[in-house]
Amino acid sequence: MLARLATKRLLEVRQIFRQNPQTSRSFSTALNYHLDSPDNNPSIPWEFTNANKEKVILEMEHVRFYC
Repeated sequence: MLARLATKRLLEVRQIFRQNPQTSRSFSTALNYHLDSPDNNPSIPWEFTNANKEKVILEMEHVRFYC
């Protein structure tokens, strides 16, 4: 019975999102919005620390392995 109720609710939620395609678009664009500030902008030089370089290399190997 609980599974049937959950399935019904999931279908209702899907229908809501299908009726208004702008809703899903607005969620995704809200995550990618950036404002430059004096201490966070493209003109500030930066570099990975040695510890973070190792993490990046490990992550890149992981991605390469699974792709």
